[in-house]
Amino acid sequence: MRLIQALLTGSIALVISASAFSKQSDFREPISVNSDRQIAELAENRVTFMDHVVITQGTIKIMADKVVVTRLPSGEVDKVTAYGNSATFDQIMDNGKPIHAEAKTISYNVKTQDITLSVHAFISQENSKLSSDTISYNVKKEVMEAKGNESSGGRVTTVFIPDQLKKQIDAAKSNK
Repeated sequence: MRLIQALLTGSIALVISASAFSKQSDFREPISVNSDRQIAELAENRVTFMDHVVITQGTIKIMADKVVVTRLPSGEVDKVTAYGNSATFDQIMDNGKPIHAEAKTISYNVKTQDITLSVHAFISQENSKLSSDTISYNVKKEVMEAKGNESSGGRVTTVFIPDQLKKQIDAAKSNK
């Protein structure tokens, strides 16, 4: 299952600093999905985990009310969507710093490599924060867009600490 890797890659990239690197050892760890209920709809190539869903892989932890995994007829994962009053994603990065993301809906389209955090989207690392109604990130193109809800007059808010940002940028340059 590529759920953890998919959400991880997108969530990390959404962080305000482009220098955030995932903890690579997490990808070698087993994936555990725990929930109160699971429904496999074989004809629709869909598995739904419901009620207190907790997904872990290494230091990664995803919590949601419901997670839907849709597969293509070939068996490959097509789309993964986590829903919740607040679906959350947490991980400890290689640099030892935690990253946290949350939204009512977190979805990942495997083919297009698009990740979208919708409704009350929020990402934080250290004292840096990004909040908006929608945060989208294309993993392949490394393009992030945050949008407020136009109908409600919502805005995008970014808060970062200059010293922390400089350290992250310097660390990213030295890792290239």
